[in-house]
Amino acid sequence: MAKRRKIKINSDNEEIKDSSSVTQSEPQDNPAEETLVSEVEEPFSEEESIPSSQSEEYEEIQEKSLTKEELLRKELEEVKALAAENRESFLRARADYENLKKRTEQQLSNSISIGKRVVIEKLLDVLDNFERALNVDESKADVKNILIGVRMIYKQLKGVLEEEGVKVVPTVGNIFDPRFHEAIESVVSDKYKDEEIIEESLKGYIYKDTVIRPAKVKVSRVPM
Repeated sequence: MAKRRKIKINSDNEEIKDSSSVTQSEPQDNPAEETLVSEVEEPFSEEESIPSSQSEEYEEIQEKSLTKEELLRKELEEVKALAAENRESFLRARADYENLKKRTEQQLSNSISIGKRVVIEKLLDVLDNFERALNVDESKADVKNILIGVRMIYKQLKGVLEEEGVKVVPTVGNIFDPRFHEAIESVVSDKYKDEEIIEESLKGYIYKDTVIRPAKVKVSRVPM
C-alpha cells in the first residue's frame, strides 16, 4: 500500500518544504502566509510491500511447483517408455501366435494326409480283390463262387474300417435314440416296447465318438 506524506506548499511557489523536516518549535515567519497541504503518494517497491516471511513462502511455493512439474514430466516419460515396451511385447506375442497357428495348421494337415494315406493303402487291397472277382471267367464261374468272393471282400473292407475306429450303429432290438437313429416310420404294435427299433432300413456308422451317418429305422409305438 502507498505511503502518504504531507507537503507544505507556499502560495508564492518560491519554496516547498517537507512537513516531516519541520518541527513544532520552528517559528512561522509569515503567519498570514497561505499554505497548501497536499498529500502525495510515493511509489513503493515490491520488496517493501511483501514481508520477508511471505516472500520466503512464495519462493517455497515456486520451488514446490517446479519440483511437482519435474516429477510429472518424469512420470510421463516413464509411462511412455512402458507403453512402448508393452507394444513391442504385444507385437512379438502376436507374431509368435501367428507362427504357432501356421505350424499347427501345417501339422494338422500333414496328420490328415498321413491318415488318409494309411486308409487308402488298406482299401487298395480290397480294390484288388474286387478286380480279381470281376476277372473270373464267366463261362466257368457259378453264382455260388461269386457270392463267396463278394462276402470275403465285404469282410475285408469291414475289417479295414473297424481298424480305423469305424463302428456300426446298433439298431434292431434297441430303444430309439435320436443321437444315433433316424426314424423313417413308426408302427403301432403291442408286440414290442414303446419306441423299440423293429427294422433297419439303412446302416449307420460311428467314427470313434462322432456319428458319421445315423441309422434309418422303423420304430414301434404302443397302442393307446
